[in-house]
Amino acid sequence: MRVTLRGVEGELSDLCVREVTRRRGVGQYLVEETLRDNPAINSWRVADHGVEDRGVMAAFMQALGFSAQQNGWEKH
Repeated sequence: MRVTLRGVEGELSDLCVREVTRRRGVGQYLVEETLRDNPAINSWRVADHGVEDRGVMAAFMQALGFSAQQNGWEKH
């Protein structure tokens, strides 16, 4: 996963979990730890470019508290 920080805004990209480790909380752990490690960031964005299955990713992002936007997901 790539993390880009700009002031009080952050962007997560290239989030990828290997097939054999999916459904074990690895992706959730990565995202939650990243947000926890950057408390000064008050707005996070995840772009949907390169997402293999948008439906699965949408459910995953919603479970983490992100809301759907035009080209991805955001959390404030």
